[in-house]
Amino acid sequence: MPAIPIEQAFQVAAVLQQAGRLTEAETTYRQILTAAPHFLRAWVALGSTLSAMGRWPEAIKVLERTLTLDPNRPEIHFNLGNNHAKSGQWEPAIASFRKALVLRPNCAQTCTNLAGVLLEQDRLDEAIAHFQRALTLHPAAEMHYNLGVAYTRAARGEEAIACFRRALALRPDYANAHWALAPELMRRGHYEEGWRVYARYGHCPDPVRPLRKFPVPPWDGSRMEGETLLVHEEQGFGDAIQFLRYLPLLRERSGAARVLIECPAPLSRLIQSSALCHGMVIEPRDEPDTAPPACDRHIAFLDLPFTLEKWAPLSTSQPYLQAPAASREAWGERLGVRAAAGFSEPSPTRRWRVGLAWAGNPRQLNNSRRSLPPEKLLPLFQTPNVDFYSLQVRPAAGTPLQLRQAGLIDLTESIGDFADTAGLMEQLDLVITVDTSVAHLAGALGRPVWTLLSFVPDWRWGLEGEDSPWYSNMRLFRQPALGDWDAVIRRVSEELSALVAGITQYTS
Repeated sequence: MPAIPIEQAFQVAAVLQQAGRLTEAETTYRQILTAAPHFLRAWVALGSTLSAMGRWPEAIKVLERTLTLDPNRPEIHFNLGNNHAKSGQWEPAIASFRKALVLRPNCAQTCTNLAGVLLEQDRLDEAIAHFQRALTLHPAAEMHYNLGVAYTRAARGEEAIACFRRALALRPDYANAHWALAPELMRRGHYEEGWRVYARYGHCPDPVRPLRKFPVPPWDGSRMEGETLLVHEEQGFGDAIQFLRYLPLLRERSGAARVLIECPAPLSRLIQSSALCHGMVIEPRDEPDTAPPACDRHIAFLDLPFTLEKWAPLSTSQPYLQAPAASREAWGERLGVRAAAGFSEPSPTRRWRVGLAWAGNPRQLNNSRRSLPPEKLLPLFQTPNVDFYSLQVRPAAGTPLQLRQAGLIDLTESIGDFADTAGLMEQLDLVITVDTSVAHLAGALGRPVWTLLSFVPDWRWGLEGEDSPWYSNMRLFRQPALGDWDAVIRRVSEELSALVAGITQYTS
């Protein structure tokens, strides 16, 4: 660095930082601190630069060094809390934010950030109290929205809805508030308003898959004789499987000459084998950003209820998907089911076959709460006369050793797509799964399925009851309290034991 005054050098570094030239800014700040190791503002700025570069552990060390120069600067504790939070160090983050509030009690942003960390830790009462304090200090739309999110997580849905409505009164185009309001309305049975809100602002700002742009307008429910209508997946495998049921209504309403179903490649073979999609063209999509096929109009699966004006859940009493015959027969042979005899009910001489899935897509926003620590399933393995099969395809950490030692049969290396999964499912007596695509696939195939739900489940499962309005063959097992999977598994274990014992007694 040229020999220029320290203050002038600091201004140069600040300009570099603001321009996004972070590596140069870092170098300049470090040169300044070599020459002037007690220059507090340079330490603070260096910490901010490292944080912006995603180097949070280094930022933490720099900010801790800064506190030795002045331990009573609230912004330093605030920045330290943010970096601890980004690093997943929740308790140090909480301590830093609390210290910042001691030094500056009326800072709405510090209250908000502290509440956010508490929310991540499911310390809901504390999070709500700090969000309320932030709202008092700064009654903006974002503050109402934050409080609504906390109320949603605490199963205080009516209060959440009120918060989202107040946020939208202040900022009518607030997409996040619309996105949060729609599922909360539908979770409570207000389907028409929920679908209307979703149709207006329903495209999630952080979807499982990136949103795409189409060169043609969306379908508005009008007739399309002689034209091509594209139906496409947008938010995940489970949603596509669930909303395939609307295709006959779409074909009837549109009158389109051609209906194209664009779906991720892992779904294409399964959909092609379904009578539901007879006469439709299946377009596999290998990459999320693949250019859409030529069409005159398009519509995403989750926009179908609004466009078709089918507000309430569209119940189905019969399976609407089937595994390809080749896949079903291959799995039957693999599991020792004689093709001539076909599927047989469990009996004293034929053990139960039960499939298990414990986790969803890690990219889904609520996945950590809907997924189950796999070791929680161990009590099920004490059920006599049952063989358990993994339906968890390629888990990130592999099949857990504890489950393998307990006897889990893992044949998932032979599963290449959903058609293979369907073939295996059709040889099982029961599927036990968390809320993921496995649940929807079992439901669509008409296989008996027990779905394990978090305390505040996805909107489609409602708030109470064991029956699903979407799948007549599904039974819902709900957490009685936040994070209480143990209670769910105890009940599932009792019900499974009773079911197996009942069948055994009946058939003996």
